[in-house]
Amino acid sequence: MSINYVKVYKKEFENYSLKIFMKDLLAGLTVVAVALPLGLSYGIISGTGAISGLYSFLFGSIIIGALSNVSFQVNGSTAVTLGILASLTSMYGAQAVFLTGLISGILVLLCSVLNLGKYINRTPNEIILGLNSGISILLIANQLNELFGVEGTSGSAIKKIIFALSNVGDINLVSLGVGAGTIAILFLYPKRLNYIFPASLSAIILFLIINISFKLNINIIGEIPRSIFNGISLNLSYIKFKNILPLIAPSFSIGFLLILKSISCGLASAKQKDEVLDSNNELFSLGIGNIILPFLGAIPTAASISCTQVGIMNNQKTRVAPLVQSVTILLIVLFFGKYISNIPLTVLAGILIGTGIKMNKIKVLKEVFKNPKEHIPFIITAVVVIIKNVSLGIILGLVSYYILNKIRRDSFEK
Repeated sequence: MSINYVKVYKKEFENYSLKIFMKDLLAGLTVVAVALPLGLSYGIISGTGAISGLYSFLFGSIIIGALSNVSFQVNGSTAVTLGILASLTSMYGAQAVFLTGLISGILVLLCSVLNLGKYINRTPNEIILGLNSGISILLIANQLNELFGVEGTSGSAIKKIIFALSNVGDINLVSLGVGAGTIAILFLYPKRLNYIFPASLSAIILFLIINISFKLNINIIGEIPRSIFNGISLNLSYIKFKNILPLIAPSFSIGFLLILKSISCGLASAKQKDEVLDSNNELFSLGIGNIILPFLGAIPTAASISCTQVGIMNNQKTRVAPLVQSVTILLIVLFFGKYISNIPLTVLAGILIGTGIKMNKIKVLKEVFKNPKEHIPFIITAVVVIIKNVSLGIILGLVSYYILNKIRRDSFEK
């Protein structure tokens, strides 16, 4: 991997003007409307706090974006890693999440050095779809307690679902109403308006105003640090072999998911921007970024498809737009933290449950139920992710895929 950054930046900014800057400014401000609710939601579910999710968008877009060979990627925390992160927090604490981010960053950087980007991007679609379905159930299961306003529990997705339903008699109806209202807004919101002022942000503002006005009896985000480095971050004293050992498998899974997310987003968006994504450079920037980010208090970070697409559709011209997004998030944290702290957690739960529902493609699920024998790798991947963990789901899904492929080839040759 060898990128001439002087050449990359010169080409990108040689005709830069005030007119282009204004387009980047407006695109960046629009992206904030998407990144803010995602960052808050993802930080909360990871167990490290809302600020860690926001920091992933703030610092991720600056560090990873600066090292990328393309101009359009917006980077931040991602839904596909949240099930793993939440599990790590419940078992080992927030420091384990940051250490896992560091290890996964090193693994991603190693993939770049070994030129593995193009091979990882060839992961069978059956496995990716199975991962999405399994992870979506994890995402939903992790939020049922906040939606219902009841105590949560640790363990598998099935255990969390059973526990939440067994406490149905203790449901906080206000919490359930606000969460259900959020989900309704996500699915009934006009699609055209969503690119200008996202449904998730509309729900947050609406229920924030209601909560401040009527002081609802529901859980809220709580205190947001008023200065940039007042949150938690990776402590050097935590980096010990005994702490690293149980995090190796989840780090491989997270690294794998970060790579899939960033490269798939980059390849799709590059066509729209008429640019060429260098896969190994993307892994280089992603690896370096995730090595640095834990020390800044950010959770594992990858390219955000939704934020990147919003930037492109709002006429983003250069990587200044993600920079505008980062600066704006910083200003919001510094000057509006007292308002963010009053956002009901059930609103964020509603956003994440809506995200989990949308991660499942109805057309794909119909095909799986119609012809289950033709989609065994999908089923194995999804089921193992739900009842055990993501790492084992990836491994068993890939093994089943290649075994079945070999059986089919051998029977065809006969």
